[in-house]
Amino acid sequence: MAEKKSGTASKTPKSRAARVDTVPEVQLFPVVGIGASAGGFAAIQELLKVLPDDLGMSFVLVQHLSPVYHSNLADLLSSATRMPVLTIEDNMMIQPDTVYVIPPGQLLSLQGCTLNLQPRGDAKGPFLSIDHFFTSLAANRKESAIGVVLSGTGSDGSLGLRAIKGEGGITLAQDEQTAEFSEMPHNAVAAGSVDFILSPTEISAELTRLARHPLFLTARDTSTGAELEAKVIEKILVDLKALGVDFVDYKRSTVRRRILRRMAIHKLTDLTGYTEFLRSHPEEAAALSEDMLIKVTSFFRDPAAFDALKLTVFPEIIQEKGDNNPVRIWVAGCSTGQEAYSIIISLLEFFESHGAVVPIQMFGTDISEPAIEKARRGIYSKTEVAELNPTQLKTFFTEVHDGYQVQKAVRELCVFALQDFTHDPPFSRLDLISCRNVMIYFGPSLQKKVLPLFHYSLQPGGFLLLGASESIGAFDDLFSTVNKRNRIFAKQGGAQLAAREFRTTTAMGGGGMNPLPFTPPREPVAEPQNLQTLTDKILLLKYKPAAVVVDRDLNLLHFRGDTGPYLQPMQGKASLNLLKMVHDDLRMELRTLLHRAQKEQSSQCRGGLRVTLDDITRALALEVTPFSGRNDTPLYLVQFDPEPMPAAPNLNGVTGEQGGG
Repeated sequence: MAEKKSGTASKTPKSRAARVDTVPEVQLFPVVGIGASAGGFAAIQELLKVLPDDLGMSFVLVQHLSPVYHSNLADLLSSATRMPVLTIEDNMMIQPDTVYVIPPGQLLSLQGCTLNLQPRGDAKGPFLSIDHFFTSLAANRKESAIGVVLSGTGSDGSLGLRAIKGEGGITLAQDEQTAEFSEMPHNAVAAGSVDFILSPTEISAELTRLARHPLFLTARDTSTGAELEAKVIEKILVDLKALGVDFVDYKRSTVRRRILRRMAIHKLTDLTGYTEFLRSHPEEAAALSEDMLIKVTSFFRDPAAFDALKLTVFPEIIQEKGDNNPVRIWVAGCSTGQEAYSIIISLLEFFESHGAVVPIQMFGTDISEPAIEKARRGIYSKTEVAELNPTQLKTFFTEVHDGYQVQKAVRELCVFALQDFTHDPPFSRLDLISCRNVMIYFGPSLQKKVLPLFHYSLQPGGFLLLGASESIGAFDDLFSTVNKRNRIFAKQGGAQLAAREFRTTTAMGGGGMNPLPFTPPREPVAEPQNLQTLTDKILLLKYKPAAVVVDRDLNLLHFRGDTGPYLQPMQGKASLNLLKMVHDDLRMELRTLLHRAQKEQSSQCRGGLRVTLDDITRALALEVTPFSGRNDTPLYLVQFDPEPMPAAPNLNGVTGEQGGG
């Protein structure tokens, strides 16, 4: 075993330094971030005492320390482990089988192979040093990151664990019953970011097991990843596709890591054993699907991009807008909604500073139903809104229990709906599409499919916003570069998306189901009626909403009333599928209502929708009612019910609105 050491970098054993001979090797071994606050010292000691000193992992301790007192934490902890325990110095090289301790008054981040420090500063608000390090750890080590939250007060660490989990790493929190102060682990668990809830001794045992799991071994030994049975992985993807989510064209490296992550959680080391586990546990397929979906998001992520929107994009968009010509925006892969709300807030701030009042239509779509539900509620924890400035928080949010809710006037500008935009029908006539940090997980064939689709969806001169690591690739004939640094592109005229077939997802009743034969409904035989009955029928026909009846595969069977304004055939092969014919403004919301009606077998309604008919924006309610036809055939009545159009919201209206709802 290595000789026990403590102190600073000058005491690093040469034998350990010799193990780090190339940058790629250094970047591959797992790094465990440990966050603690009040009462955390005893938990850290307990964890280290039973932790082996040869796991090949590095351990970085971030504890809340007073910035005005000298810390001897490294010396105190050195008695609990045979690993070297070092107080971090700026630009220190990170090495395996070593414990690193943050000094007081500093923010810590991992960049490449080094630990970097910066002064804490005098920023107002909570000092989230654990979140700061965990977030950099997630971005740097991806699936080789492990986050641990121990005893402490507040919510520091919750966002960081979510970032680690989102990148495919593993997250742990101390069992509240064993924590001297349970608030930090409690908040992390409540945020849904924790894989394991254990005592400090059990956390040590779990870290020991994980160090030898294929998820982390493949990070250091790439040959192990190559030995994974490709056919088994393909079979897993086919099974997931049957449930309505298609990951076949995702990058295989991402797919493999997410499968290995699920294996690690269930303490399985064999891929074949995991496929058997999948077959015997139907709920695991849904959990794996959710794990495949990258949900790393926050308010105003990459702030420079939002500054660029205000400076370059918004002025161009509003030049041709009027009272009846809304700004139309689509956030594809919106996750839990922060990106969509951030764009809305930026746009409203821009309108306020320029004296503009223009209607807004924001569409946020994602293939994760839990994410969409959270986006619709618009409720976020205090930690999740930490990136907002006080003015934004006061203007656009209402404080609720354990967090803040986006104000109702802002939520009503947004339609959040389930959608797999790689296969489902897109929107059209859009001014801006934001699709950030989604395509980086797509394989080449899927990227080539998506970019022309975005081009089709944008109106001439419309803008596309991508993530920091994404680009238009070979499609420079479709898009021109507006701002290279912030990945903003503009649609170029000319090429259009070729006519193509869009699927109806299995979740919506399509996919592998056999369609019902189309049988035109027969009108009932007329019966003698008195004047009152005839009058009532005429009034009902005049004032009842337009409606259609569809079968379980969403094929149109019957029309009632004037459905013309809401249904329009798509270009290409003729189809009587409702989702291929319904107006672009209504498609995503109708998809979600149909899904809920099928799933819950109850009537589903949503009002306050916007639809542009003949250049006039109108309000509308949609209602989907399930019922049984002949031989108990499942059918659905879809009603299009016009509503009074509310006044266009503005920033002052948002400020004055106090309701939640």
